[in-house]
Amino acid sequence: MAINYSHFPHPILSKNRDDYIDSNFEVKLDIKEFAGRVLFLFEYLLDNHNLQNLLKEDKIEIIYRIECSETMYRRIFAAKESKYEISIEESYLNGKIEISSYIVAKRDLRDYNNPLFHPDYRGLSFDIDRANIIGIGEKFTIRLDKDIEELYNIPSIVTISRNENKNEKEMKINLDGDKINIILSEEDYVYQQNLISVAKYQPVLHAMIIMPALIHIFTLIKETNEEYIEILSEKRWFRVMDGVLRKMGMALDKDSIETHGAYKLAQIILDNPINRALGSLTMRGEDEEV
Repeated sequence: MAINYSHFPHPILSKNRDDYIDSNFEVKLDIKEFAGRVLFLFEYLLDNHNLQNLLKEDKIEIIYRIECSETMYRRIFAAKESKYEISIEESYLNGKIEISSYIVAKRDLRDYNNPLFHPDYRGLSFDIDRANIIGIGEKFTIRLDKDIEELYNIPSIVTISRNENKNEKEMKINLDGDKINIILSEEDYVYQQNLISVAKYQPVLHAMIIMPALIHIFTLIKETNEEYIEILSEKRWFRVMDGVLRKMGMALDKDSIETHGAYKLAQIILDNPINRALGSLTMRGEDEEV
């Protein structure tokens, strides 16, 4: 979340403002991965006598917010000590992670003043409500990409859902989320659900449902403007497909699509689904003859 520094009605202790003199709020962060967990090792320095006293009196607290847009993980942690460790299961985090640090009021502060206010605030006092920010520390942005084989798993970026509009019979594709959402009519969705649990039909479903969706995506990227491609590139499905292609010397961009064509790239992504589909149908026919 972006902080608008001009919207606070009271002084803020921050490196980006001069509301305080001879004061400092600094946060250091070290990150380690261990046994399937991510460890966030924080250490803060608060150099302001009045704020230190409020901290000891449990009237304010230091908090850390950890957010991962890709997995929708978001939590706020209150630091118990100046050195504080947070352990998060690795499965909750992937891609870009944003970590913010704040000083917040733990209860309502009435007539708050501080002798180290900037001279512009000397003699003034402020009513600060509970949970309001009174200090802003460092913000950190890191990337945590999972094992490449897990990340580049095509089925993990596709979801198939039912169209709630019973009058629509055509397959639709939605690219707004981190997964490619293929929307089927109610009848087609039932057929697909009946077949998906049968392993030998998986290649057929890939060829019939997922491959046309990928061709649509490649065509869209080839024909659309760079601004929209930039938006799409933030999606997990985009990064996974791009990663698969880059392992083969290509990329999910206009040049590769113009050079190789949408149809060929879709087959590469799905590992030759037409051949696998025909093979599975042939095996089915042979089984029936026995």
